[in-house]
Amino acid sequence: LCGANYSVYTRIARLALLEKSVPFEFVAFDIYDPGTFPDGYTDLHPFRKIPSLQHGGVGLHETQAITRYVDRALDGPSLQPSDPVAAAWCDCVVAMNDAYGFSALIKGVYVERISKPARGQACDESVVAASLDIADKYLRRLTEGRAGRDWLAADNVTLADIHSYPMIRYLWLEPDGRKLIEKHPGINEWMIRFSERRSARETLPPAEAAAQ
Repeated sequence: LCGANYSVYTRIARLALLEKSVPFEFVAFDIYDPGTFPDGYTDLHPFRKIPSLQHGGVGLHETQAITRYVDRALDGPSLQPSDPVAAAWCDCVVAMNDAYGFSALIKGVYVERISKPARGQACDESVVAASLDIADKYLRRLTEGRAGRDWLAADNVTLADIHSYPMIRYLWLEPDGRKLIEKHPGINEWMIRFSERRSARETLPPAEAAAQ
């Protein structure tokens, strides 16, 4: 697996592999520094994004494809519900993260409030306000769809949890983001429980490690 240790999408792929309990090599590099790219990386990912996965003769990019392949092709506990309704909700959660979660929680809140000021750049508070509103809707929808399950889409960890957790944790690192999560106690409790899993501890990004 190739990617960056600060990337939410790389962390999602790492979580999937760890939850399947399969050994893998993680090749870390900085997507913003071309000098750190592994040799021949464009053969794995022609768009020079992250993550990418090489498994024998199979080369994959795009996180959803990687995590679903990991679940289908490798031994270990299933990460996708067998019930068609629960499976559809799991797919919906994964899609919501790409469609709304990343742009609001990461780019709209974490980057604006944490990353940009750290680089000496001004935060756009109008972007933050709009993003917190979307984040509230996103967290509310996760709560509604969970419907009493132990985890987001089933009574065991699935791709819904794996794709959501890294994004919600980055939101949690920003004070207003943390307050928003705490307004949704079921999601806050879920996040704390997932944080205690070995997979979460072993993939701690530098930003979260620095905040502890």
